[in-house]
Amino acid sequence: MNLRNNRLSITLVFYAVLTVLFLGWWLLPAPTLIINANLLTMDPQHGASDEQFDAVLINKGVISAIGQSEPFLLAKSGRTRVVDLQGKTLMPGFVDAHSHFPASHIAQLGIDLSSPPLGNIATIEQLQSALRQANKQLSKNKTWLVGFNYDNAWLEPNRHPNRKELDDAVADRAVILFNRSGHLAVVNTAGLLELAKANPSVLQGGSGQAHNGLLRESEVPDKLALLKRQTSPLRLFSMLRTAKDDYLAQGVTTAQNGHSSTALSWALAVGQTFNLIPQRIVVWPTHTSAIANNNFQLPKLPPESPTFKVGAIKIIVDGSPQGLTAWLTQPYANDNTNRGIALYSQQALSELVTQYHKRGYQLALHGNGDAAIDAILNALEFALQTDASNKTTKPQRHLLVHAQIMRKDQIEKAAALSLSPSFFNAHTFYWGDWHIKNLGEKRAANISPMHWAAEAGLRFSLHTDAPVTPMEPFHLMWQALNRRSSSGASLGQHQQISAEQALKALTIDAAWQNHLEDTRGSISVGKFADLIVLSTNPLHTDDVRNVQVQQTWIAGKRVYQR
Repeated sequence: MNLRNNRLSITLVFYAVLTVLFLGWWLLPAPTLIINANLLTMDPQHGASDEQFDAVLINKGVISAIGQSEPFLLAKSGRTRVVDLQGKTLMPGFVDAHSHFPASHIAQLGIDLSSPPLGNIATIEQLQSALRQANKQLSKNKTWLVGFNYDNAWLEPNRHPNRKELDDAVADRAVILFNRSGHLAVVNTAGLLELAKANPSVLQGGSGQAHNGLLRESEVPDKLALLKRQTSPLRLFSMLRTAKDDYLAQGVTTAQNGHSSTALSWALAVGQTFNLIPQRIVVWPTHTSAIANNNFQLPKLPPESPTFKVGAIKIIVDGSPQGLTAWLTQPYANDNTNRGIALYSQQALSELVTQYHKRGYQLALHGNGDAAIDAILNALEFALQTDASNKTTKPQRHLLVHAQIMRKDQIEKAAALSLSPSFFNAHTFYWGDWHIKNLGEKRAANISPMHWAAEAGLRFSLHTDAPVTPMEPFHLMWQALNRRSSSGASLGQHQQISAEQALKALTIDAAWQNHLEDTRGSISVGKFADLIVLSTNPLHTDDVRNVQVQQTWIAGKRVYQR
């Protein structure tokens, strides 16, 4: 009897184990086979396009094989899901080299004052009218009326609105308008007095009467810190959702916040945990967050994972050329007294860069003007010489962010120092005419000198700096190919690059800059299946601005379809 019971028990256990194994196998993610694709692999070993292959096999969110459709179809298992692209182009998802996700849509939290070609506010009178209307609709318990994206370069008569003009529009509430550059803001009298409660020096001597309302660089308050005091969590969530959807629609599978506070870094990681953010995220911690107690140690940040990376530390060295605060060696063409703003002395910057470098940190150094870039190159050279006997086993790949007014000799020195630029080449379109006027034709013709960088053998990326310009990778590509302003003016045709070079700068080279080239940036075996399906091949189209992202895949799952 006992023997019979034992046999029965063993049999039941055997079938239970089989059942568990079968269910486990069945519940595993089924392989996905994408066939009949026009592949742009961006794999450095095969070039951008690999015409011999048209199929990609995905297992557990990772590319497991690349080959031809027919053999894959013959060998596939019964569980394999087949997706037929019918000749559409498949390429790796875009890697955001530098933006401020999710603040790309921060204007939702206030009033959008964009000028053409991005909005309708063309004059100061129209701006005042928009402020009056917004003030009527804003509840009385809101301390601030907040405006975004006004642009002195586009706003007639090509200047900032002043404090009196804002007072004429709204006098009974604090008003602050953030410039599209992110480096400037203007306030009315009530706003100036409100800011002075926390920072009396903003009054420039105490009376406030002579202050024209313009705030520059470090005087500009933190947008999110100001907004969170009067913005509901629901509106913040709405901004996040809009930004997430926009980046997916543009084919961005790795998004970045390039000046992230500790709180925001944690918020983004939590958003991923609850599947509110399907994109992979890279954060660049702010330099100020890493110098608490002067120990050059980062605060506690979310742990790194396949979806979250703590990248370079961001140091801002100067301002913006469209705001006339980029630090130049020669004055602006329309004002021989103005060379912009230096945020560090050479000695201070050299010491700062050296402290981070010798601790093994990667740095993202914001430099727009050539004087700022000189200071950055000198600082990095000093750090390398000072730390010559303590070489790190992993190259840090320090980055030069924006690299607008960069001379050819600086490109050559950057190559010698292995400093990789990320070009804000959207400037050629949005502010090209402004730069011709304020920099002169010669300097304007060489902003974002991508061709020089390619000639010098530098790996570089392209970025939008959203919300400064929209997250539109194919518009960036068009600008790199054409270098024309919004009026059609030519801006240095000799600095154009090829379509393949531009796509590399938006994918594999952007991944490389963030030490992520082993997991993304190309369609290669072993990398994440972060992919986009396009309406047409961007290497063979007359105007790449017309290329549409039809599908976006992350980890082998379709997360967006047009």
